[in-house]
Order: sequence, then C-alpha cells, then structure tokens
Amino acid sequence: MDADLLHRSSVVADTHNDLLMTVVIRPVKRWAAYFREHWLPQLRAGGVDVQVLPVYVDGPALDPERREHAAQAVASRTPAGSASAVASAVIAVSMGTVTSSISSQQATVATAQSDLTSLSQLLTTLLIPASALTGLQADITASQSAGSAYSTAMSGTSSQASTFPQVLVSGISTYSASFNSGSATTQTDGSAFVSSLTTVQNQLGVVAALFPLITSLVQWQATIGSAGNSVSTGSASVNSSLQAATGALSTANTDVSALTAKVQGVSAVEVSPALVQDVSSVNLAENQFLSATPLATLQSALASLQSTSQLASSFEASSQSLLQQSISQFGSASPAISTQDGSLKTQAQSTLTAMSSASSVLTGDLSARTQALASAQSLVAQATTAFGAQNVPQGASLLLQASSEFSLAYSKG
Repeated sequence: MDADLLHRSSVVADTHNDLLMTVVIRPVKRWAAYFREHWLPQLRAGGVDVQVLPVYVDGPALDPERREHAAQAVASRTPAGSASAVASAVIAVSMGTVTSSISSQQATVATAQSDLTSLSQLLTTLLIPASALTGLQADITASQSAGSAYSTAMSGTSSQASTFPQVLVSGISTYSASFNSGSATTQTDGSAFVSSLTTVQNQLGVVAALFPLITSLVQWQATIGSAGNSVSTGSASVNSSLQAATGALSTANTDVSALTAKVQGVSAVEVSPALVQDVSSVNLAENQFLSATPLATLQSALASLQSTSQLASSFEASSQSLLQQSISQFGSASPAISTQDGSLKTQAQSTLTAMSSASSVLTGDLSARTQALASAQSLVAQATTAFGAQNVPQGASLLLQASSEFSLAYSKG
C-alpha cells in the first residue's frame, strides 16, 4: 500500500510535542495568533489528527502556595474564572445598606426641615425689626431649599439602588455610570445642607447677641445646632454606604468587561470541530450569564437550598415527633400489655385446668357407657338363649335388665 495513502487514511496521533514552549515565551495576547499562524499549518500539512502537549512543572512550582497561585492565575484567564469573579463582585454590591441608610437620613432631614419652618414662623412673631432678621430669614430659606434638594437626591438614589437586582450583568457598566452620578449628587447636596444649617445656627447667634432678652433665640440656636449634627452624622453614614456601593460596582464593571472580552474572543482560536462544539456550549453559557440579572441565578440557587433545607428539617422534625409518639405510646401501653399478659396466663391456666377436669369426666363417662353397652348386649344374648329354651319368664327378665343397661349407655346426662 502507498505510504502517503496509508498516512492520510489513518488517525495520526503525535504523543509528544513541546510546541507550547515556543508559544508561552510570547506575549499572552499573541499566543492564539502565533499558534494559528505558525503551528496549525504545519500540523495540518503533516496530517496530524491528535496532538498531545506535555506540560512541565519544575520542583519549586510544586510548593502548595505557588501551585494555588498558578491555579488562580489560570482561572483568571478563562471565561469561567471571569464569570466567578463577576458573581463575587455582584454579591459584594450591598444596595440594601444604601437604601437603609437613606431611609433613616430621610427622617432626620424631615425633622430638620420642620425645625427650620417652625423657626421661620417664630421670627415673624418676635418684636425684632424686620431689617435685623432679613439675613437670617434668607439663610433659613436657603437651608430649606438645600434640604429639599438633598431629600430629592436621596430619593432618586434609593430608587435606583432598589432596581439593581433587575439590572442585566452586561448592563452593569451603564447602571454603574448612572448610579455614580446620582451618588455624587446626593453626597454634594448632603454636604450643602449640613453647611446651610451651620450658617443658620451662626446667624441665629448673631441675632441672639443683638437681642439678649429674647432667650428663645438661644434655645433655637441649640436646636438648629443639634439638627445639623444629626444630619451630618446621617450624611456620613449615607456617604459611606454610597462609596462602598460605587467601589463594588466599579469592581463588578471591570470583571464584566474582562468576561465579555474573553467570551467574545473564544472563537478567535481555530480548533477541531469537536472542540468547537464544546467551546460553543461554554460561550452560550457565559452569554446567558451576561444576559441574566446579577442576583437571579444566585437567588434561585439560594431558594432551592433553603427549600431543600426546610424539607430536610421538616422531615427530621416529623421523624423525631413520630419516633417520640411511638416511644410514648409504647411506654403507656407497656404496663397494660404486661397486665393483660398476666391475665391471659391466668385465664389460660384456668382453661387448661377445666379442660383437664372435663377430659377426666368425659373419659370416665365414656368408660361407664361402654361397660353398660357391653352388659346390655350380653343380656340380650342371654335373653335370646332363654327364649329358645322355652323359658319365657327368664328371657323377659333378661330383656328388662338389657333395656336398663341400654338406657344407661345412651342417656344424655
């Protein structure tokens, strides 16, 4: 047979080729292109169907810490590794903390706004020249406006935070940009409101110094100062939650970008038809992940685990309850069973005794009846003989005796 024909018609497997050594010395981004341009044509020209590529690991690399580092590095270069990073990053985005801190701050801001309104109304009733209160009233109005702006900004940010679970993974970049903008506005408006309250407090001090006899001004200065401190504390809490969320979103956005690039770049490597199918399956799975809401899959898995856990707990509780009931019922029934057992033994003994007595009586009676029957039969035979001898009186007497024996043998008593 022609050697070339044999070669082309066979499955050719090269079980050792160190071509990877020539690939990995190049930049990572060039690996696929280098293999496709340099090695793939040669393998095809040689008719190689299966290529085994050995991997060499030197001694120090066997150290557990270095091996773990290498495994993480490999995972980070694969779509699956990137998907895992995205999942971890998404979980780290704590929007619940954002909405909770904003809800609390909204109440604090509302109280401060109410204080400003009450103060403004009070000033109109005091015997103070309007010219002396013009600056203070203007500061109060400005502070009320700043408080309204801050409240509106927080409402928008809270609403946006509550929509995070419905955001597509592939849409995190757009969401992140919008959320960051709203977050920045909220923090800026919060700072402006705190500053405006400080201004009102200071201006109240100036007016109070001009009219020392009006003690309510000093009291209101303390009230506004307290409101400002509360708003400032709440603002710090809101800002902290917003900064944590924006940082987590930034990480998630980076990981999503890495995953997207790797999923889209999988098809750039030319591989065999069988591997194409496998890679396509992986590609589809990763794209489905990108098209899912960030918490949907995790929540579904959690719900399934919780359901399974609840079923297991319910089964365990039911089993324990049933076992306990069985033990209790057995414990309650055991004395009764023991008592019944003794009673049955007594009844059985009594019945056995009665049957033994009855057996003796029946045996004796049967023996007496048998003897009476035998005697009656003998008397009948004798009577027959007497009648044959023409001795009628004797025959009659014997029949009378036989009749008495028959009565005894067949009597019911």
